[in-house]
Amino acid sequence: LEIWHGEDANVIEAQKELLHRVKCNHAARCGVYSSVMEVGSKNNLMPDELDTSESVSRQKKFVVANWKMYTTTLEAIQLADAIVNGVGNEKSVNIIICPPFPYLALVGDIVIDSSVELGAQNLFPEKEGAFTGETSPTMLLDVGCKYVILGHSERRGRLGESDAFIRFT
Repeated sequence: LEIWHGEDANVIEAQKELLHRVKCNHAARCGVYSSVMEVGSKNNLMPDELDTSESVSRQKKFVVANWKMYTTTLEAIQLADAIVNGVGNEKSVNIIICPPFPYLALVGDIVIDSSVELGAQNLFPEKEGAFTGETSPTMLLDVGCKYVILGHSERRGRLGESDAFIRFT
């Protein structure tokens, strides 16, 4: 999202970064992630090209809480407060919470001065337009999101989202 910023000229670079993140995530799931991925070529780096000698346990981890379609306004406030208070100033792990869309701004206000970061559960790959019910990257940036979860199994199964659509996103 930070690369795209709603500018059509940045779409290709943002897509390259997203593909790079997908490759890093795949490598992490396979247990072969290395910081070499972050400094090497982002265009063609695949897990089999990595130096796996660096300990995976030394990598900064991500904990992402996808709230799915749960919580009311009050529950979202209580849960966000509890997470922020429970985490404190923890810096050894990246903590991202992804509440339902109606609560993004509300939860964003709660996490703004904490070590917890705000993420979204999905996005639609257009800056704006007549896409009823969809949320653009510009809107997500506007409410303070730094992360987005893409490729949900339920969206693939129930809504027919394909790998090609996810890559376009």
